[in-house]
Amino acid sequence: MIKIMELMIVNYHYVGNEDEYKSGIYPVSLFNFGHQLDLIGEQYSFISERDLVAAIEKRGSLPDKSCLVTFDDNLKCQYTEAIPVLKKKNIPAVFFTFTEPYESKRASVFHKIHFVMSRAPADQLLNKVMENYSNRHHFDFDWSKIDQEKIFGWYRYDSENSAKFKYFLNYLLDKKEAGEIVNDLFIEYYPKGEENFCREWYMS
Repeated sequence: MIKIMELMIVNYHYVGNEDEYKSGIYPVSLFNFGHQLDLIGEQYSFISERDLVAAIEKRGSLPDKSCLVTFDDNLKCQYTEAIPVLKKKNIPAVFFTFTEPYESKRASVFHKIHFVMSRAPADQLLNKVMENYSNRHHFDFDWSKIDQEKIFGWYRYDSENSAKFKYFLNYLLDKKEAGEIVNDLFIEYYPKGEENFCREWYMS
């Protein structure tokens, strides 16, 4: 007889004041974070990474309805804001971290994208990116050749300009050129320097 179990994995990124950014960065407030955990806890049993691995290796079993809480991207706000809530509620979590911001003092491209989108309207950013591309290639990018449904399929919660901006940088350029264009924008909107950004945003 096969026993059916349900495993839900809930992933978080930014944790903090929900009113701090108008776009680009969408943190969950401490109140809402705690409230979400309480609601999940009414239906699911929280498990740890060890619990999950033991079940996979058949050294243990999971509750019928389990939830694993995870965090991506090594953001400092997860350490300062989320961990105290998790400890208070005695809920385990998995933090997926990467060391480049600490070792090389370089921020990830996607965090730079999030940041500039929190500082300027999407139409303005898209225009700047298109101008940068035209200056590099000596011709304008032709959006008519791109499947618009695919763009909005990837970014269904974004405005048209926001979706185009992210899709262009993430999928239509090679990694090197996308990184260079994002860096040009990032320097404009964060003049304090990338090393300082890494100290402010990432765990050591």
